[in-house]
Amino acid sequence: MKTHVPPPARRPRGVTLVSLMTGLAVSMVLVLATLMLFQRMVRASSAARGDALADAQRSTAFLAAGMAVQEAGFGIAAPQAGTHLVVLSGAALNGGTLSGSPVGEGTEGNAVVWAEAASGTTRCTALLSPTGSGQGGLRRLGPAPCADATAWAGLAWTAAVLSDAPAAPVALAWQAGACRPFGIAGTAGHVLLTLRAVNSNGVALRSSQCLANFPS
Repeated sequence: MKTHVPPPARRPRGVTLVSLMTGLAVSMVLVLATLMLFQRMVRASSAARGDALADAQRSTAFLAAGMAVQEAGFGIAAPQAGTHLVVLSGAALNGGTLSGSPVGEGTEGNAVVWAEAASGTTRCTALLSPTGSGQGGLRRLGPAPCADATAWAGLAWTAAVLSDAPAAPVALAWQAGACRPFGIAGTAGHVLLTLRAVNSNGVALRSSQCLANFPS
């Protein structure tokens, strides 16, 4: 007599609810991780773009400032630093009035005022780096009619923005010493104006301008 052997039980096929929920959970985690990574990349890209723009503004401002300050002392007989070129510490522009304290040779400030007479009339122009929370960059003030640069406090100033990079205030200072404007031999000047700032990566930026119109 033959024994009847039942056929093996069939394993269920298809997707169970538990496996489906597990798959959905894993997919959601992967999607969220991808979105977070994408957001980080967007923020990093935006920050890098902003830093690059700020650095370009600073470089352009330094170039424009260097060209502007070369007119210092032009048309004035024997211009003198301290009279026709003044550096100010703690300078601020309130309305059209410039405030601050004059500093001597080698001392850094945040503004410089110079006089020139290119048009036959003595005028004063200034560079100002506003200090304080959320400020910085570089502004060009003037020109305004004046007797010499020591009259800076009594002038009515107008301002134009050269650079608007609040993270990097610009420090300015002058010093006496032989230098050659634009590297040209035989045209040694004796006043060197230095502009200094720090870029977004903490690297020091420095620009020195030899003022050709200031004699020994």
